[in-house]
Amino acid sequence: MPNVDSCVREAEAGLCGDFKQHSLAITRINDNERVLIFRGKEAQDIEFILQTCSQTIKAHIIDRFYPNSNVSINDISLEHGSNNNKEGADLIHILPNKERIDIEVKFGEKTDKNIGMDKFEKIFGSQAFSKALSKENRNKWRELYCQELDEQKQLDRLFSVLNVAITEFNKYQENRNYTLTKEEQKFMEDELNTSGTSNTKGNYYLKFVLKGNNLSSFGHLTTGIGSWVIQSVKPLYSKVKRVNVFVKNYTTNIQIKYTLNWKNNYKYKNGLRAAAKLGLKTPNWNVWITAEIQEIY
Repeated sequence: MPNVDSCVREAEAGLCGDFKQHSLAITRINDNERVLIFRGKEAQDIEFILQTCSQTIKAHIIDRFYPNSNVSINDISLEHGSNNNKEGADLIHILPNKERIDIEVKFGEKTDKNIGMDKFEKIFGSQAFSKALSKENRNKWRELYCQELDEQKQLDRLFSVLNVAITEFNKYQENRNYTLTKEEQKFMEDELNTSGTSNTKGNYYLKFVLKGNNLSSFGHLTTGIGSWVIQSVKPLYSKVKRVNVFVKNYTTNIQIKYTLNWKNNYKYKNGLRAAAKLGLKTPNWNVWITAEIQEIY
């Protein structure tokens, strides 16, 4: 797996200005160690992307934090935050009242967040999937798979248990009108509004994701507005092989997808490996957030 950290740091610094300097620095990085959007590109193309991305961030800040003002994009300054991608914000903007906006930037990342089963339970109020994928069940499946070495048999067991959980989950949500409670809504919005680190110190938090040649903000989830409607989860069969839970806020027009996931293969002590899809390891949920986005070109 190529290490793209140096490229990311240069791109983040480039979003703050000096587009030409940082574009040239990126061209000096081996192509396979650049983030995908910059691979195979000359300095002029990279400079255009950085400048466009920077303008998109600044335009979003003006729209949200400087309403009805004469502030222009040139008046908005961005500072490079932490040089450690695990600590602090990527970019920082200080408002006139000295309040701070922490800005996270993801270059081509597809998954917006990953959460554990405990947080999923707290959001949706149901333990159906945690019970289905309990440690006891997973231990039993590990023994059976080691004896049989038959992926289809294990998938059949997994799908059968998950379909029971899906039925239980849907029934639970139906009994409360397929809507998150205010407490669940607040927890979910607070959870998805954070960067996954406790080291951000700002008064506000924004996250942007690079898609194509433009930086699109899926926005800061607006707390306490509207309600979140849960779609009935589709059962698993030959054409539906992943558990997907969708929620949508029709007031903010934001949709969130939770996909049940196993990140790694399971490795037995004897060296045998079982594919992640067989569900033998601890499960989690990948989270995607989508919204109607106005891009700046």
